[in-house]
Amino acid sequence: MPVVDPFVVVGSAGALTLDHTCRGTDLSPPLAWELDRLPAGTGYLSWVIDSPSGVSWLAWDAPAALGGVPARFPVAQAPPLQGRNHLGRVGWAGPCPAADAPEHLPRVVRLQVFATAEPLHAPPTLSADALRDRLQRVALGRATSLHDLDLSP
Repeated sequence: MPVVDPFVVVGSAGALTLDHTCRGTDLSPPLAWELDRLPAGTGYLSWVIDSPSGVSWLAWDAPAALGGVPARFPVAQAPPLQGRNHLGRVGWAGPCPAADAPEHLPRVVRLQVFATAEPLHAPPTLSADALRDRLQRVALGRATSLHDLDLSP
């Protein structure tokens, strides 16, 4: 599966901020992609955002033509379909780094985006591992990027 890099987490130089965490307003980050940089035949995108806290967001079957999703993406809105996060809720649940974690530990969030030709039609009970397994079999390409978690106020 080819690895492509057409995906961007919009924010402060690609970082997720305090607003995206459990210690802030816990809003989902906006995501954007460039249609002309997607693998040929891409019709849909799926993503998994995780950190040492667990899975923050699972989403699939986003039509590529959307070009992205806005910040504070509502749970009830579809597409994309959204799965359960590390808190067991559907939709976004921001990373929740321990307040007493040493500053030298990396605070990084991983974004994996997968391009598919057809929608997955997966149930909302799908786990992150099951979603990744399914996507590994059908994805036309994928992009993985790491983003700093900026906890400064």
